[in-house]
Amino acid sequence: MKRTAFQTLLFGLAILIMAFQPVSEALKQKSHSAFPESRITYTLKHTLHTVNGESAQVNSQLLMVDGKGIQQVEVSVPVRSFDSGNRARDRDMLEVTEADKYPTVSFVSSNISEHNGNLTVTGELTFHGVTREIQFVAQQQRQQQRLLVTGGFEISLEEFRIKRPSILMMKVKDNLQVNFNMLYPVE
Repeated sequence: MKRTAFQTLLFGLAILIMAFQPVSEALKQKSHSAFPESRITYTLKHTLHTVNGESAQVNSQLLMVDGKGIQQVEVSVPVRSFDSGNRARDRDMLEVTEADKYPTVSFVSSNISEHNGNLTVTGELTFHGVTREIQFVAQQQRQQQRLLVTGGFEISLEEFRIKRPSILMMKVKDNLQVNFNMLYPVE
């Protein structure tokens, strides 16, 4: 197959561009998967009582770049994995959140900035088939060769099109508090 002079020139330019790419940055990037000890919890309030649930089935990837800290995080959790300690209540939760239709809650960051050890995280939360931008503050703490990232945020059930369940003719509060303890390996 013969190459024209133009094709040869384009090929040569492509090689030059690739040769001068900052390879060191690419090599410094490291992705870390969350340890099984990671947890996500929720708190839902009703006039008569408070419901707490927890999931340990957290799938998460954390991207770190040497000298720049955490650059991105992705988290997903199966809705069915949350346990409130009451099977009947958990069945109701699965029905209200339409877990068969929307089986996963996920978050993907779009921006992470650090100030004095605190992280301001912005990204998209997808829950019940609805995606909303959220922002929250998290804390990070190195523990030998582990990085603990903790924090929380509050969402509106109605914003995510979830019908608030009722107990004794009174609906649960609209606000759902979500907290996380994420543990990642680091060098």
